[in-house]
Amino acid sequence: MIFFFLSIIWRGIFIIEVESFGERVGHSSIFVGTKLYFFGGIQMNSFCSDEVFYLDVSKTFNIASPPWVDLTATAKMPFGSSMTTMSLIYINNEPIIYLFGGLMKDPITNKDLFISNVHTFNANTLEWKIPNINGKAPERRRNMQGVFDDTGKFYIFSGASDDYLGAGLPFKYFREILILDTTNSIWSYGSTLNIPNKREGYSATILKNGIIVYIGGQEETEENISQTVDINRIDLYDTKLDIWTVMIAKSTSFMDSRFFQSAVLTPDENIIIYGGRNLAGKAEPSIAVLNTRENPFEWIVPTISSNVGRVIPTSGHTANLIGNYMIVVFGNITELYSPDKVYNSRMYIMDIRNFTWVDTFEAIQTTQEAQSTKSSKNTRIKIIIEVTGGVIDFKNFSVKSIFMIMLLVFMVLENPENIIDNSLHGDLSEVIRNFNEMNTKESENNFNTKETESLNNQFENNFNTKEIESFLRIILI
Repeated sequence: MIFFFLSIIWRGIFIIEVESFGERVGHSSIFVGTKLYFFGGIQMNSFCSDEVFYLDVSKTFNIASPPWVDLTATAKMPFGSSMTTMSLIYINNEPIIYLFGGLMKDPITNKDLFISNVHTFNANTLEWKIPNINGKAPERRRNMQGVFDDTGKFYIFSGASDDYLGAGLPFKYFREILILDTTNSIWSYGSTLNIPNKREGYSATILKNGIIVYIGGQEETEENISQTVDINRIDLYDTKLDIWTVMIAKSTSFMDSRFFQSAVLTPDENIIIYGGRNLAGKAEPSIAVLNTRENPFEWIVPTISSNVGRVIPTSGHTANLIGNYMIVVFGNITELYSPDKVYNSRMYIMDIRNFTWVDTFEAIQTTQEAQSTKSSKNTRIKIIIEVTGGVIDFKNFSVKSIFMIMLLVFMVLENPENIIDNSLHGDLSEVIRNFNEMNTKESENNFNTKETESLNNQFENNFNTKEIESFLRIILI
């Protein structure tokens, strides 16, 4: 009985592992540490989602059973979100995810919940906040892409607005580039000289030299004609010089122009685009590589192989490069002549070393990550040894003890590096000794009701010390 109660508390308050989050489109994904976070999106026959969950990439897994972890119970978004842009920056060593624009709706009633264009999410504390930002605030918009540079500036080009965002908003595209300086918390606007046509559904990738590469999208010309941006037209924005230029990429193979494709940057600064659609449906080829080391840039169409059978083409999905693997998740299925709203619930993984779709993600750790993991593991082992060595007095174990243990475990699991840095693990004996003294006193003074005694008796009768130790091992390891 008590063990079941503990299990429910652990899974309900902290994490819940699930098999799938269903089909969706227009969501966001951000890679932080060893977690690939997902936010919001729109599901079939539903409004915008406020879900927050992540994929644990610290372990090897098969796409048939990804290690999903649901954080929605404790970290859900302030609103149902879709068609936004999100990007990661570290502020005082804290991983802060910035959200700008997009739909901000009640996930049940679809009522507009807009308060601010900008929200932040701390991936350590799981807190959502609205930052105070000076300068001229931009108008609301959706279907744009933003990127951070190495100085803490968030660059957001164009986007679209209509009554889908909020009642009464006119349809319009924006021909501007927004710059959010997160260091000084102020908005500014980049140069409009030679700025490209206003658009939505493009991809934006920043190179090491500070140049942002814009590919594809649906644009509106100066003659108010809506069209798909030529795939060979590469618009470039130099963040250091505040200058717009255009480059016509070389290509030896035919490629469809497209919008709502994804783009990832490889370590050797190739940009891999995947999927997207045009007015007829899916765009071909589904995979293309832009070599940015050539001048002009050059499109390459690699030979694709698959160990998982046929991969369904999508648009409005997300793609993230983690090690040698591009992880593609969700999206709108873009088969030729398929309906506009057929969403995908699956994950696909491509090994970019040989452009093969694979069924297994092999966990890869950098030296720094490996050291961090090793330190974290050592800390957890020490706690297990101290706890299972009989330091905790289970004879006087009260209901309140449950919450004390859960708090201790949560501290270790969430911030093992802080425990190491502050040498807290060296004082665990004292922490547990104080816990025992407090537990004994409170059992005598405050918890002598028949109900509490009954619960304690059930716990003592049903679970001996070894069983409790086993439980602690399960939740700590």
